[in-house]
Amino acid sequence: MSPMGSFVLTSSRLTSAFKDAVLLLLVCIQCTSSTNCGGYIVIHGQASGVIASPNYPNAYPNFTRCIWTFEASTEYQVLLTINFQGQQEGAVCNDYIEIRDGSATSDVLFSSCGTLAAHNVTSTARWLRILFYSDGSVAAQGLQATYSQIYAGSVINNISSPIPDCRSHEYRCSNKECISMSYRCDGYFDCGCADGGCDEDGCGGISMSYPARIAMGIGIGIGMFVSVCMLALFIERRHNWAKLKREKNEKMKNKRRR
Repeated sequence: MSPMGSFVLTSSRLTSAFKDAVLLLLVCIQCTSSTNCGGYIVIHGQASGVIASPNYPNAYPNFTRCIWTFEASTEYQVLLTINFQGQQEGAVCNDYIEIRDGSATSDVLFSSCGTLAAHNVTSTARWLRILFYSDGSVAAQGLQATYSQIYAGSVINNISSPIPDCRSHEYRCSNKECISMSYRCDGYFDCGCADGGCDEDGCGGISMSYPARIAMGIGIGIGMFVSVCMLALFIERRHNWAKLKREKNEKMKNKRRR
């Protein structure tokens, strides 16, 4: 094969690989666009809303930790209607939800790593906290829950807020969690949230959302891949032209000998 033919063939392979890489980037940007995770939600009047694990109804990412805390109006309780699919191996819960009365140290109202459909959980007073956790093994559909509030009356007014006051060496997350200052900017979402006011926000020189950071990382990877391909193409062309030059010199030597 001539050097030019080899060049055309290599360029065709490079173009195909580049198209596949760009398609992968677009798919990954799309699949990371729904990474809402955790938050502090105040419920007003007859309002209701929905929370969901990242990528729901598709499989959630590994090592996900999302914490939502809800606060109902005075004399109201929080009502969650839960659809959930987790993971369990024997007696061990790998991917699960845990619901408490407002904080990490409050009583556990409910927990599950199985499958739930329209399962209702009601807070004891005005506050409710739900944790969604997944490990690094097999992922499932995850969590979707509708929140609202129901009237309870003045009987719950004597229950004080379980939301903790963070100590001086702790960081207050936007979902009202308290974490050690040493966990700031460590690359892991210790707060249990991924939006504004969480422990990984403002880390590094450029303020970017989590999906944007993922997309940038993929873009850098594609750039490195294309650079390697271009280098391989350059080396191949140089080798072929050197081979052609040697063959030409050999022919000239043979003619002189004759």
